[in-house]
Amino acid sequence: MKSTLALGAVAGMLLLATPAARAADIPYAPWQAQAQTGTMSELLKNLRSLVDNAERSKAANPLFLKDLRALADQYGPIVGWPVKLLYDDFQDGDYTSNPPWTVVAGQWNVDRVGTSNALFSQVCRPNAFSNSSNKAADSLLGDLGATLNQQNDQQDNQNEQMQPPRATILTPVAISDQFSIKLVMISGGERIGQFNFGPYAGKRADNSYQLTYAPGAARGLYLSRISDRQAQVLATSVGSVDMEDGKSHVIEWNRGPDGKMTVALDGKLTVQATDVGSHKPFAGFVMVNTGASYGVRSVAINGVKQ
Repeated sequence: MKSTLALGAVAGMLLLATPAARAADIPYAPWQAQAQTGTMSELLKNLRSLVDNAERSKAANPLFLKDLRALADQYGPIVGWPVKLLYDDFQDGDYTSNPPWTVVAGQWNVDRVGTSNALFSQVCRPNAFSNSSNKAADSLLGDLGATLNQQNDQQDNQNEQMQPPRATILTPVAISDQFSIKLVMISGGERIGQFNFGPYAGKRADNSYQLTYAPGAARGLYLSRISDRQAQVLATSVGSVDMEDGKSHVIEWNRGPDGKMTVALDGKLTVQATDVGSHKPFAGFVMVNTGASYGVRSVAINGVKQ
């Protein structure tokens, strides 16, 4: 009952935010209340739906709708965080189930690395290949484009000829626009190539974020947004990053309701950026090795209830 009353009040606010002279001309269908459970989660879900409808119909001032969505986002983490979306430590020795991973390029296998298992890949490549977040994005988009059948054979062949050797693996998982990704990895120490990972969405992976580790580069971590088939670097670490000591390292990547992202390496804040992006969920998680040897001990992804 409280949720219904609150949404009714919001609907009234939307009408008040619209000039009376224009109200009769706006093609906006009144919101139809559904049976409510009375929970805050249901309230926020329906509030966002109401704002989406108002945006499409241009039923209120865009700035007001932006503020209203921001208000809902402020309460989202309180009532819906965290929700476990994915966890895999590969201790069962099988990456094909629970959850299922799909190899789309190169070779991946579960091996014993130190005292526990890790999902391992090794790519041999010339030392002369330069580290670049754009080249990592090229590899990602080429692989995902082929996997999602969004490129014709001629384009695939051209991309394959242009791509350096790489190993790519992904798993389908619905990841909310607010997320926390924790990856524990170990590097083989070659200091060539790079390793990148992140959530992807869209038919051409055109709504994706990627974090790139570039050993030996002047700036060792790159946080990028992929849109319109291009990679835009949002932020980088200050200085190089060294994970070539044969030890496990923990990368924690968080994205909040306001688009603020932070990346911590072994508990130390290393990269931060803000990118509002969209409020749509991602469709999966991908990892790309474009050189050297990398082992992933575990992947944990949390989010909010959709």
